Amino acid sequence: MTRVLVLSMLLALLSPSVDAINGRGQPTFRSRTAGVRVDVLVTRSGRPVTGLTLADFELLDNGVPQTVQSVDLEEAPVHVILALDTSASLSGSRLPTLIRASQTMVDQLRPADRVTLVTFQRRLQLLAHDSPDRVAVRDAMGMMRSGGATSLRDATYAGLMLPTLSHQRPLLLVFTDGRDAGSWLSAGAVLEAAQVSNAVTYGVVLRDEDASLEFLERVTEATGGRSIRADRNNLDSAFQAVLAEFRARYLLTYSPSNVAPGWHSIEVRVRRRGGEVRARRGYLAR
Repeated sequence: MTRVLVLSMLLALLSPSVDAINGRGQPTFRSRTAGVRVDVLVTRSGRPVTGLTLADFELLDNGVPQTVQSVDLEEAPVHVILALDTSASLSGSRLPTLIRASQTMVDQLRPADRVTLVTFQRRLQLLAHDSPDRVAVRDAMGMMRSGGATSLRDATYAGLMLPTLSHQRPLLLVFTDGRDAGSWLSAGAVLEAAQVSNAVTYGVVLRDEDASLEFLERVTEATGGRSIRADRNNLDSAFQAVLAEFRARYLLTYSPSNVAPGWHSIEVRVRRRGGEVRARRGYLAR
């Protein structure tokens, strides 16, 4: 089976419409006609820095200074994409713990926010897509069952490639408790998807799974997110911390100038105040 066929099958399985399968909402940008949005997290000593304004940011596109046109905080609705490991290792008390943590996160969303729910074992299942119905999403979570191998790379790719509406801020939360044992895709293929995706990715890894954590760290770094270790006793707080940190991010918008089509590296700096900056590495302009 060729790689192209494998990718097509994954997208066909998860995408809710023909438009989505054909790439509508694909995270690429036309530099002459559209602005580029960059989700940015600024921290100092591990805590989000608040109160920043337009004058505090400096942005370089392929090394060329750009004019940041707007800086918004918590303005756009959040589209939470949950990619949840429900493999056999989640049997027993672990699955109810995951269900409770996921439902609690959904309960904290605002009326304009939306939820997509993907579960993965050896196969991937799309249980909700861009849904405003909290009750339906919670019910779907309650119906999750464990079994099978872990297809972490395939599920991460699917979450990155699912289309989102232009006014939404996509947050992809990938949860796993084990090593990948069922994916068709390579880590490199998923990393390529991360580099062109709009979604800020956070990874939550249960137990001491270094292999899974290493993979997710590469993906989250490319998108400007981060990975978190958790255990069953703090899974609720880990999910809630991801949502709270995402809401503390700044959304920068600019229209590229003096740059050419192709891959664009992005560098975001904070003037004067300093702090650690997390943002996606770049985007693809066509």
